[in-house]
Amino acid sequence: MPLVRRRCVSLALRLRGEELFSECLHAGAAVVVGAVVVVAEDEPRIAADIRQGLERAGYVADVVADGEAAWFRAETETYDVVVVGAGMVAHRFVEALRARDNADSYRVTVLAEEPRPPYDRVALTSYFTGRDPDDLALGQDQLWHDPLVRLRKGVRALRVNRVARVVELSTGQLLSYDHLVLATGSYAAVPPVPGKDLRGCFVYRTIDDVADLREFVETRREELDRPVRGAVVGGGLLGLEAAGALRALEVETTVVEFAPRLMP
Repeated sequence: MPLVRRRCVSLALRLRGEELFSECLHAGAAVVVGAVVVVAEDEPRIAADIRQGLERAGYVADVVADGEAAWFRAETETYDVVVVGAGMVAHRFVEALRARDNADSYRVTVLAEEPRPPYDRVALTSYFTGRDPDDLALGQDQLWHDPLVRLRKGVRALRVNRVARVVELSTGQLLSYDHLVLATGSYAAVPPVPGKDLRGCFVYRTIDDVADLREFVETRREELDRPVRGAVVGGGLLGLEAAGALRALEVETTVVEFAPRLMP
């Protein structure tokens, strides 16, 4: 077995997280971490070395033969929780978990597709009044400085392997978990109509959506000799918030709702 594989074994005793998985995977070994699972190929003696190393590090290693591989499942007193999504529900979940975890038994990683911490989407309209995006942040910033909480901003989950208990990230890394929470929320349903991809057609869900809308309106106002006109498809909560945002930008606004009343 190449020495680089031995080096990955030593890493398994010191590190946890997707960095370990990625580095060992590139070296030709297979390592799943969190509740550390190490796969060593080739010589049984190497498998025995891994087990002894895990036990010296304080793990209880369970060996299961699987063809030419040996799997070591190390049970620890801590569990890795991966939360996919960083909206209001994800924030509340992490806040509640940390408040109840008196034994510090859970390490939490939150995957945020946006480049910022969770914020109040319902209050997006206030962004037009000149508020800083940080003003919309939920809760206390100290939550994200908790040593048992890690916020990965600008990182998406691409797919989940439930057998290996790993999440493939948009960075190309693999993140292991003991518990997985899907808090992705909803998405803006765009009607399948011609022109929906043209410039000037927006969804209203994120701070970036709002910033893009405001920039477009301000540009069009300078180009036209008349007031800017806008239409909002959907008369629900966010639809009315979007209409309010347009009115704040002095846009002549029409709300289109298929139901016989608003807020159906």
